[in-house]
Amino acid sequence: PDAALALLLDATDPSVLARRVVELAQACKRIAAAQPPLVRARLPCKIFGDTHGQLRDVLLLFASFGAPTHKNAGDVELCSYVFNGDFIDRGEHQ
Repeated sequence: PDAALALLLDATDPSVLARRVVELAQACKRIAAAQPPLVRARLPCKIFGDTHGQLRDVLLLFASFGAPTHKNAGDVELCSYVFNGDFIDRGEHQ
């Protein structure tokens, strides 16, 4: 088994590891199912689409539309940031 995953789940036995992975997936599913389908964000708001785990794309979006910042009267206190869709599922630089 993957050493990092085994460490995370504190298991080295493949059957125990498999059971814990299933338990983890089920817990994640319960948490996700409990989330509301619509989230309200205060205006003004910057909305970003599916980034698919591409950190480079996020950085390019921030370069084009401004990154969240507290420095120099940054917009974090004035603007909401919304990231839609799946943003960790794939990509070389996730």
